[in-house]
Amino acid sequence: MTAKLLHIPGEEYRDLPDWNWSTIKKAERSVATMKAERGVKSKPSPDMQFGSDVHSAILEPGDMHSKVTPARPGLRRGTNEWKDLEKEAKAKGKRVIKHEDYTSIVDILSKIRQHPEAWSLLFEAEGIAEGSILWDDPGSGLSLKARIDRLLPSTAEGVPHLIDLKTDRDGSMESFSKRLVQYPFMYLHQLAFYRKAVLALTGEKAKCSFVVVEKSAAHPIRVFHMLDSDLDLADAHIDTLLHAVREYELFGVSPSEQHQSVILEAPSWWRIKQGATS
Repeated sequence: MTAKLLHIPGEEYRDLPDWNWSTIKKAERSVATMKAERGVKSKPSPDMQFGSDVHSAILEPGDMHSKVTPARPGLRRGTNEWKDLEKEAKAKGKRVIKHEDYTSIVDILSKIRQHPEAWSLLFEAEGIAEGSILWDDPGSGLSLKARIDRLLPSTAEGVPHLIDLKTDRDGSMESFSKRLVQYPFMYLHQLAFYRKAVLALTGEKAKCSFVVVEKSAAHPIRVFHMLDSDLDLADAHIDTLLHAVREYELFGVSPSEQHQSVILEAPSWWRIKQGATS
């Protein structure tokens, strides 16, 4: 299949049968778990829902306002007034959010406006937001999909620029760098997966950056630009996972993957701390 760029609602994208990164990354731990959880819809955690609302407010503001109703200040979940407001909102196809969350989102938009580079990447620079890319992976033959936060068609370097928006409790360089490669986050791999999508669509390797919004009261905004060499390493790791997913499609889950019996050593850092020499 020739790569395609679609402008479709998020719900329609999620219903597409192609493999996305959120599912594929689970093969890092267990193909059996990936198989069991594929297609299972779970209720998002409060943190995930807040992050989703921030995304909507920034990337699809019209969609945000059509789907949420902010509660009055001080109104708590579970009260009769909250339940009545939920019924009214549901009748209009909306969802109630806490007043504090709504004001935080408004404040985040203000803080982004004060960060010239973040504001340019997310709002001013010409590009698309929430574009869905479908393509066939040439190595594994799998049909893949990715939903890109922001894609700028060209940069001063003459290549596309891919921007991923993240909300995090700690957006510091030290904390965020760990989440680049730690499971279940693997943010670097996620961006490399999106880079694969852009490569299939345009024939060019995109420049890749994160705009990170911290959830703390001050909502500091940071822009992190990724090294091509790091993205290439993540790309190779993704190819390994895609191969494992393809094997699952062809042969099912290996019994050895579900029933393991191996020697498990304590972490090396702990062994060194305890004085182990080998």
